Amino acid sequence: MQERLLAIMTRLAAWCYFPLLCLSLTWGVMVFLVNPVGEFPLNDTWAFSGPVKTLLETGSLKLSHWPFMSLIAHLAWGYLVSSIFGFSYTVLRCSIAFLGLVGIWGLYALLMEVTRDRRMSFLGAAVLAGNPLYFHLACTFMTDVPFMTFCILSFLLLIKGIRRESLLLILGGILLACWATLIRQVGLIIPVSFAIAYGFKHRLRWPSWVMGILAVAAVFSVLAGYEYWLDITGKTPLHYRSSEGEVLAKLKGGPRAWLTVADTAMACFVYLGLFLLPVLLWLLPGREWRTSRPGMRLLQAALLIGWTLGVTAILLHQHRLMPLRMNGSILYDWGLGPPTLRDIFQLGRPHLPRAPEAVMILLTALGAMGGGLLLKYIWHAVWQAWSSWREKRHELVPAWASIMALSAFVMYFTPMAILVPFDRYLLFCVPLLLVLLFSILEPLNFRLISIKSLPGLACLLAWAIFAVGGTHDYLAWNRARWQAARDLMEKINISPASIDGGFEFNGLFFYDPFYANDGDKSWWWVQDDQYVIAFGPLRNYTECARYRYRRWFPPGYGWIQVLRRNDGNELNIILAATRKHGGEDRKFRQADIVRYWHGDGNSAPVALSYGDCVDLEPGRYTATLYYLARKPKHDHRHGWGQIRLVKFDNGPAIVEAEIDPVETSFHTYRTQSVEFSLEKGLPVEAQIIGGDARLWLYRIVFKKAE
Repeated sequence: MQERLLAIMTRLAAWCYFPLLCLSLTWGVMVFLVNPVGEFPLNDTWAFSGPVKTLLETGSLKLSHWPFMSLIAHLAWGYLVSSIFGFSYTVLRCSIAFLGLVGIWGLYALLMEVTRDRRMSFLGAAVLAGNPLYFHLACTFMTDVPFMTFCILSFLLLIKGIRRESLLLILGGILLACWATLIRQVGLIIPVSFAIAYGFKHRLRWPSWVMGILAVAAVFSVLAGYEYWLDITGKTPLHYRSSEGEVLAKLKGGPRAWLTVADTAMACFVYLGLFLLPVLLWLLPGREWRTSRPGMRLLQAALLIGWTLGVTAILLHQHRLMPLRMNGSILYDWGLGPPTLRDIFQLGRPHLPRAPEAVMILLTALGAMGGGLLLKYIWHAVWQAWSSWREKRHELVPAWASIMALSAFVMYFTPMAILVPFDRYLLFCVPLLLVLLFSILEPLNFRLISIKSLPGLACLLAWAIFAVGGTHDYLAWNRARWQAARDLMEKINISPASIDGGFEFNGLFFYDPFYANDGDKSWWWVQDDQYVIAFGPLRNYTECARYRYRRWFPPGYGWIQVLRRNDGNELNIILAATRKHGGEDRKFRQADIVRYWHGDGNSAPVALSYGDCVDLEPGRYTATLYYLARKPKHDHRHGWGQIRLVKFDNGPAIVEAEIDPVETSFHTYRTQSVEFSLEKGLPVEAQIIGGDARLWLYRIVFKKAE
């Protein structure tokens, strides 16, 4: 039986589509664990999904002014999918997850075309699939993954076409390049890199120039035609082509600007070193290292160590540990997805878990080491391409394939380094660098599973786990955020104009390219921030509800809070800041310090909180207690305690009431209000008398009646 099972497994592993099957199953499990379900936009997708919905409902195309890319092919894909399955954010996200899988298949086929080795091709495709940014973006309706997918498929057909001298394959590759360019203009580098590689293979003979010029002209003409249509119809987005002007302006900035570009390029290589670290660990030390002289090996090791320590020291000195850029980027300290709420994104409050500094230093050092190895391999690829040209071995696939990947990388990376890109913009370099790496390596001694491969395997597994956990958390807190926004609008009848619900919420409802911010509100088109949805408390705001979500990194629970702006008539007593003759102070949830009473009725009455006061003028007031409660430990006890307001300090009682005997959930604080009147101004303090129920006491808010 065992021999038969082993024979079946051996035959299955030998099946040519077995690597693709493994990749597909793994990708499906990752997407299933994340569960990208929810009717809400993520990141910039409110600006992409809106035109799709309008096109479905009215038949007319209305582009948002927010994007600065060509975008039309991305909208066409969304329109096609929505026409079949109906419009929903979940459908759009699942369609991009499918395109992400197609991109993985395409990269596997592309690497097979270059290396003819299943093991190396499988590893390269797995590195892309496990990349946290690639997987995260595949669970949104962002343009990054569709653009990469069509670029990979275009490179695949073009490389096949060059190798076979097939005009049909080359035509298919150019058509896919046109489609990619209609998602992002930077797709123009595909025909240019094709022209360079085709000319390299044919040693710059004039027929190769004709083929290259025709390919470049075709893609440029398609983009120019689209831009002309935008101009004559008045649909050109306001920020279209804005990045081109930024590149030219920075190039004219002189030596100081050039130093900034060099610093950005160094940071980009740290990111790319992390992205490709699993492959680099698999390949280290390579055949070149083992066959070189001991002195050369020592020199290479010294250069790598010096580069790693030097870059890490520079970034430490600049206080720029990984992630090197946060706002707008996908990767942040302990998760994925930009935390686009006011307290984190705008004010930088520490309301999300932070990774230990030692972990971030280690990641920075690993990225620096990976970046140093990448520079070494890029130099080796350039030298190998020159040797192939000089020795007239230019017709070999690895030679001109590496030239194609290298030229595309240089053309893409240079403006990125000038612009200080978001981390997700560097994803496009990953398949190019994989082609470059594998085109200069010999697969003879390559093993997927061995003692040497364990560090690379562990790194790949860690990246994949973080990709799933970080994306899950991003979707989880967004579900809580949008549930909070819906409750405000539908249950309390709060207008969206009175809510700062974060970048996506206000972008969806109120995007205005001519919006003028007064400096007191968030920049994302907030009309009135009477209510703010945030991860934690804000000054001059009172929490009125909170929503729990499950977090995987680090394991536990997080909270989304709904905050209401104080109207000037509200005064607070934070109960954990008062004196106590019972109970203890505990840190509860994300940032709250609360007074906890364990429900020991034998020692009652115990004044859990008193000694702080508010000065109240004559009038009618409502005092609202924010607390959590659990029922008494013993059924025969039913004393839940009392709230008592007295004149400061421990003077005569003004009003007292029994705490409501209701067990509360931990999704939001329970509130209980007590009304009272003052004939003259008094300093008023609160006393909470402990009973048999467990209590978590947060604050008392005093509000004067109108």
